[in-house]
Amino acid sequence: MRLTIGLVLILVGLAVPTVAADSGFRVDNTEFDFGLLPPNATVVHRVWLQGGERDTARVTEIKTGCGCLTSTAAETIILPGDSMGVVLYWQTRGSLGPQEVSAYLYVELSPFPVEVPLKGNVVTPSSPNASLVWTPTVLVLARNQEASTRQVVQMVNKRGSELKVSLIETGPGISVVLPETIDPGTPATGYVSRSSDGPPPPFESSFTMELAGNQEAPFRVTIPVVCGDFSFRPVFTTTENSAK
Repeated sequence: MRLTIGLVLILVGLAVPTVAADSGFRVDNTEFDFGLLPPNATVVHRVWLQGGERDTARVTEIKTGCGCLTSTAAETIILPGDSMGVVLYWQTRGSLGPQEVSAYLYVELSPFPVEVPLKGNVVTPSSPNASLVWTPTVLVLARNQEASTRQVVQMVNKRGSELKVSLIETGPGISVVLPETIDPGTPATGYVSRSSDGPPPPFESSFTMELAGNQEAPFRVTIPVVCGDFSFRPVFTTTENSAK
């Protein structure tokens, strides 16, 4: 079985138009779909701030419409020609079903904030209509785990045809190895380990993969990764709703 390796770097999507057309500054990889993800977990997404050719850009504030969406980034200066990533952390809490949240980046070069919309479909691991079953639902790395030590994710294809696997995004602190294909009804294995240049524990991360069959539409699955003890987080009751 051939394997495809994902590093800490993110596979960036199509560029979003510049914040201010005459400045050259832009925010890339804003819209993101996590696909299927579990309740009471944290998933991450990184947007890239790209400096212009002449002007220094200053991100003065990052606001969200929900306490479940946060960022560790403070006021940020982007020099001309530089770039940096801003990581957003979304706690799915106890909701079930399609969810949407947004972060807003306030940039001095723009009279309007840059919206970063995120969405996903929160499902329970035992969902009877699942096209893919994976365990564990949330992967836990030991705080003292060596970078060379790998944890296993088991995946079973519930569809009737082969699924091709693509790694869409890898969060900070982890390296991911996934199979290129998963045969129907046959277990496949992925591997996750700490990256040598990642943040020190404790940290939360995740990775998002896209699976495509021969006839069916592709779908995404995001698996949260925890390094260290986050047991202080409360477990929320699962409810059927959509967060806007």
